Amino acid sequence: ELDETNNTDCETITISAPNLPDLVCNSLVSEDSIVVGTVMEVTLNISNIGLMDVAAPLVQVGFYLNPVAYDCELDAGALPFQSFEFSPPAAGISNNYSFDVTIPEGFIIGAYDILSYIDYSWEIDEETKLNNICCSPIILIDETNLADIEAIINFVTPTTIYAGEDITINYTYN
Repeated sequence: ELDETNNTDCETITISAPNLPDLVCNSLVSEDSIVVGTVMEVTLNISNIGLMDVAAPLVQVGFYLNPVAYDCELDAGALPFQSFEFSPPAAGISNNYSFDVTIPEGFIIGAYDILSYIDYSWEIDEETKLNNICCSPIILIDETNLADIEAIINFVTPTTIYAGEDITINYTYN
């Protein structure tokens, strides 16, 4: 090449973050345990920390059960069981959303994490999907294994009382 000095050029460019929504699952609140096949309310706190509103009027949230050993990670061991749609919060806003969730029959009784995954079908273009999952521990129980506490009165003294007198009741629980 005749002239090596004309092979380069320099210009200043600006790199900025894209103006996208970013939905975040901040918390999931549910019961500590549930009888399989019954309904419970699950409340999610969801924020949009992005610089833009979500274009879609509705966003999907999927619910999963994961064996506790996975520590709130959505992986191949997660078992999907229900999904809902909700109106996403505007940019800079945080809202609570409540869903009536039913754990269907057939799940093995035991300890799990209940997970929610916002936009689990990846329909919304966001800053990141890494903050779309939140979870809480839950124990699935079988209605036939519920405890039945029964109080048995052992004795009452005195056996004859008058108005204004004190009595003692001794009882035990079975």
